[in-house]
Amino acid sequence: AKDAATLMEIFPQQKVELERQGNWETYLRQKKLIPPLVYAANTGIKMDLEKMHEIKDICKREISSTLKEWQDLAGEDVNPDSPQQVMGFLYLKLGNKPYLSKEGELTCDEKALKRLIQKGVKAAEVLLRYRGLTKMYGTYFEMIFDEDGRFRCSYNPVGTSQGRISSSKNIFGTGGSGQTMPAEMRELMMAD
Repeated sequence: AKDAATLMEIFPQQKVELERQGNWETYLRQKKLIPPLVYAANTGIKMDLEKMHEIKDICKREISSTLKEWQDLAGEDVNPDSPQQVMGFLYLKLGNKPYLSKEGELTCDEKALKRLIQKGVKAAEVLLRYRGLTKMYGTYFEMIFDEDGRFRCSYNPVGTSQGRISSSKNIFGTGGSGQTMPAEMRELMMAD
């Protein structure tokens, strides 16, 4: 419990510093967020897991058919999960103008793929769809829920450098970000 004891030691000086900077009211406002966030984290949200498994199976089939479509366009030796192989295919083999990241590195990120789609590159459209499906499947449909079938996460009242709330898996390793749920997952959330 050294962290708790140390906090009690440093808090009087911390309060002086917060007041000196004019941030005492901000501190109190942020502190008020803790009880409702703890309540939300502990209560969680009931999920329709039966429906989720149905959607998960559909997504898995869509991944397989999209992967087959990719392989028909690019060949089986071009792994859609390998940025290097994808860039080699899109830029060298197909002869498309390469796109660079802000750092000046060659990229096949979402923005680059959308630009290629605008130019009519079918492989870019298939790849973007494949990435979206695998993201849905891996991040959301494979998410671990608590034994009672509820989604729970950990909320951080000062989670970002701008002071916005953030959320993540809880300390038990279940759940995920409760703030970035796509529509497909929100539809599975059930009111108590």
